[in-house]
Amino acid sequence: MEHITKSILNYVNSSSVYGMMLNGAWGSGKTFFIKEVIIKELEEINKGDKEKYYSIYVSLYGCDSLLDVKKKINISILKIDGLRKKMSQMNSLERIGNMFSNIFSSNKYVKSGALVIEELIEISDEKKLKKMKNKVILFIDDLERLSSKIEINDLFGLISSLYLENLGAKVVFISNINEINNIDIYENTKEKIIDKTVLFNPSTEYSISNIAKFSDNRFIIDNKKWILEIFDFFNDSLNLRTLQSIFYNFEYFDMLLSSKVDKMHKHKLQKSLFLNVMVITSFVKESSGNEVLTEQDANNWSYDSNYISSLNSYDLESLNKEDKIGKKNQGRNDLIVLNKINAKYHGKNEEFDNYIFYFNGITDFVLHGFYDETIFNDSYSKWKSLFYPSQNMDDFSILSNFDKLNDVEFKKRQDAIIKSVENDKYSFEELIDIYRKFISLEKVDLILTKKDYDQLLVNKISSNYVNVSRKEVEKVELFFLDSEQNERTKLLKDSLQDIEIERFKNEYRKELIYLLEDKQIDYSSRRGNEVIFCLLSEEDFLDKYILCDNSRALKIVYYISQQVFSKENINHKAVDEIIRKLEKTNNLGKIDNYKISQLARVINKSTSSLTASTFKNSL
Repeated sequence: MEHITKSILNYVNSSSVYGMMLNGAWGSGKTFFIKEVIIKELEEINKGDKEKYYSIYVSLYGCDSLLDVKKKINISILKIDGLRKKMSQMNSLERIGNMFSNIFSSNKYVKSGALVIEELIEISDEKKLKKMKNKVILFIDDLERLSSKIEINDLFGLISSLYLENLGAKVVFISNINEINNIDIYENTKEKIIDKTVLFNPSTEYSISNIAKFSDNRFIIDNKKWILEIFDFFNDSLNLRTLQSIFYNFEYFDMLLSSKVDKMHKHKLQKSLFLNVMVITSFVKESSGNEVLTEQDANNWSYDSNYISSLNSYDLESLNKEDKIGKKNQGRNDLIVLNKINAKYHGKNEEFDNYIFYFNGITDFVLHGFYDETIFNDSYSKWKSLFYPSQNMDDFSILSNFDKLNDVEFKKRQDAIIKSVENDKYSFEELIDIYRKFISLEKVDLILTKKDYDQLLVNKISSNYVNVSRKEVEKVELFFLDSEQNERTKLLKDSLQDIEIERFKNEYRKELIYLLEDKQIDYSSRRGNEVIFCLLSEEDFLDKYILCDNSRALKIVYYISQQVFSKENINHKAVDEIIRKLEKTNNLGKIDNYKISQLARVINKSTSSLTASTFKNSL
């Protein structure tokens, strides 16, 4: 959405005497975008240039007259710090309007508090109001919710006269144009006040990224890529409100149930829970007509996602038997719902089918906001029976408590675990724990399975390592610190190291591009930053950005000066190649050559000592 941000900021900084329209569907996140992105961007600008802009947001919802509109806008103006000092003893600005309105109610010229507010502005704060001229950015939301008592051309006349012309304000209307009453009048009138119209149609990725940015839920933060892939696959172009409901509902259950589940189950169960919440919330929010979930549908749902159409006992409880217009659904509503959800989601995506599970009470909460915690254990037991069949968890725990088994029984348990590993029944953290336990058993000659557990576990851990979270990476590091270094741990370490280098390259490649193209980045030193030398030597960064006119070399100089490198992880062959290219004779100007020489000097210093911090003061 960067182009929309630029469009609005360009308008704000222009000399245009017209307004601007941000047009988007209901629930697409227009208001959120204005408040959380645009207004905050203007606030950041104000930090460097005090009081350059006064951002004011008002909604037209609830305004029944032009006076209501004026009152809402004027009170918002008065609320700006510095313009209300003379009224600081009053409890609220609204009360000022009401007080004066009551006092002068007999005066035919005083029709409402809005007029009094205007007088206060004119008389008490005229000088300060003039100081605001050409600085007010007025965001007017919900144009499509304008009262039928107000003609849209009259509204435009008011805004144009009082705010665009007299105050020199910039006005950004926020609306779903398709829902505006009297659209013909709007189309005929808009050219007199609206110069540009920008379409707000955010991608699901943008919306989810913004929601995740404000979330403190670890699962959402660590699994954003997985969540995006699920939404992208099903092409769920859900509006922002529906997405927010999905995340809110999931966070509620995750917080509520996290202490009730086995730690080893948690990650996989969170995926099941998220998919359950996603499906039900999306259906409830987006469905219409007879496609309504009901209490009685519960008996027609299966716990097993692979056989969702079968008639096992599943409780989609406490849902209304009536459709949205209140008529009784005389058909098999349960089959309508089942078929609809089954057709959209099931049997389409392996990742979805591997994790989906429908818990008792989720739909009840989605519809009514209430969840009976006592029913969770039953769902949890059935979830475990589906995801950990053949007593998988007992098999796992028995690796440390085998003294009551004979060799035959213990071999069966080991074989069962290997089978579950082959069928991807364990999370990444569980695989690490299993590998550790098998290594411990091998030390005391208690590996009884004939299967090649070693290579299997290395392959499974490696394949899962590509998308693991920071927490899971730390678990791997602890594993290597705690484990005796031998051929088996070396086999795993070598396998993961290649993957990790590629992970870091992807992360820092994006960061270098942002840095060199003047985008905001995180300069803090982080693990794996040594790969930047490989990137600079192997890819086209030097030719494209450094060894050229208007060299960006000093950006890399500053970036490297903020980093702390691990000497043992630096690829010195890559460093030598960079220095060779930087010191090679070229036809650039003196300033560019100076920048390049500084970069060569800094790279030499940073890679010849343990940290880069020692040369910061010498720059």
